[in-house]
Amino acid sequence: MLGHSRQIVFANRAAAQILQRGAGIGLSPDGRLITTPEASEAVERVLCDKAPPAPVAVPRTDEPPLVLNLHPLPDALKGGFGAVALMFISDPARKPADQSAALRSAFGLTNAEARVAQSLSEGASLKQIAWANHITYETVRSHLRRTLGKVGVRRQAELVRIAHALR
Repeated sequence: MLGHSRQIVFANRAAAQILQRGAGIGLSPDGRLITTPEASEAVERVLCDKAPPAPVAVPRTDEPPLVLNLHPLPDALKGGFGAVALMFISDPARKPADQSAALRSAFGLTNAEARVAQSLSEGASLKQIAWANHITYETVRSHLRRTLGKVGVRRQAELVRIAHALR
């Protein structure tokens, strides 16, 4: 959560870790957001209501850029903790969380079905999943068909979207 002067008024554990590393983004001694000049300008425009929210790429050395998504708080919510906006930080270099337990619980998937869904959400192909799990390609396809049915979707992309939403 950001205040008017780019002060971080609250950060969850994942955001705090990213800010402490200081790779492309960090905190000043007084707790204000520090980033590249271009990203700082974009943040200021959103905080001052001079621009609509839009993703901002923050370059880093030796890693893909971070992506900041800022969302101004509605007037009724502004001021709580001194916050005027929410900031979401996406780190494409970070390994996705294991959501297989959530998939099993939410949709009644078996361990194997949840592993397939998890692997797909991490970008693996069906052949890669088969090889990594020492099973045949046809077995993976069978797990996928059952998973799609249990989740109530028809396409792998829809399954991946739902898996990502469980993070």
